[in-house]
Amino acid sequence: MFQQNQAHEKSVLLKSIGEVSFVLQDLCLYLDTHPEDCAALDYYQQCLAYKEQLEEIYCSTFGPLTLNHIQNCQVWSWTEEAWPWEGDCSCGTMKSVYSFQ
Repeated sequence: MFQQNQAHEKSVLLKSIGEVSFVLQDLCLYLDTHPEDCAALDYYQQCLAYKEQLEEIYCSTFGPLTLNHIQNCQVWSWTEEAWPWEGDCSCGTMKSVYSFQ
């Protein structure tokens, strides 16, 4: 039961990080054409802070998301967990579409 809750929490965090990353990318495109829109720039800053908060929660619970999230690494552990195609991905299509068993 604990592993199911942890897998669900991991999935929810990854989904939220992906969603806010999309919003940030969209805001970048908007701000390229509307550089003086202070409300959009404020919203960008809020979203960026929220993304950083989500990434901090994810990294402290499940490990680094990217190389940029590795701090004070004593052991290189990227390969210690299952890869998405090995059945550990709870993110939807990868697990259901690319099942090699």
